[in-house]
Amino acid sequence: MIDLLERRLAQAKGDLVRVKAQLAAVGERRAAVVEASLWVSQVVEGMRAATQDRMATVVTRCLALVWDDDAYQFAIKVDDKGRAGFELSRAGQVYSPDPDDDQVEGGVLDVAAFALRLSVVLASRKEKVLVLDEPFRFVSKEFRPAVSRLLEVLAAEFGVQIIQITHATELVSGDVVRIGASHE
Repeated sequence: MIDLLERRLAQAKGDLVRVKAQLAAVGERRAAVVEASLWVSQVVEGMRAATQDRMATVVTRCLALVWDDDAYQFAIKVDDKGRAGFELSRAGQVYSPDPDDDQVEGGVLDVAAFALRLSVVLASRKEKVLVLDEPFRFVSKEFRPAVSRLLEVLAAEFGVQIIQITHATELVSGDVVRIGASHE
């Protein structure tokens, strides 16, 4: 009986050594997984921040090309729940991006929306073609020539083909294909 108990004790000690080794290996794998997870989180956060900055830069630049020195600044804001929104500011004053609020002038939201679409096209496609259907319908007539220049500058600078459907003759530039009756 004592021999049996001694063998079981020896077996239990061997099992304990093996289980401790397995536990140590699991702990090492867990630490590696935690480290990899932190690394992935940092990479994702860096990519998110870089993308957010790039988009804000493109939008702000487009606004500056239309409104010159009096341009709005564009910023993407992410709340603590990860929901993104944006704000426009000028000369230290923050303006509501709500189109029903009338805080911004002359089609700023149309230009900002166009620039956001452009930044997505630039980031996501090899073929850089942007099709726009009346994208600047709320841009004031006084700013339409500047928007036309904006389209020409961006098309040349980023190598983007812009196909625009518009009734605003002030926005027409580049190669033009007219369809339907002329309303000039």
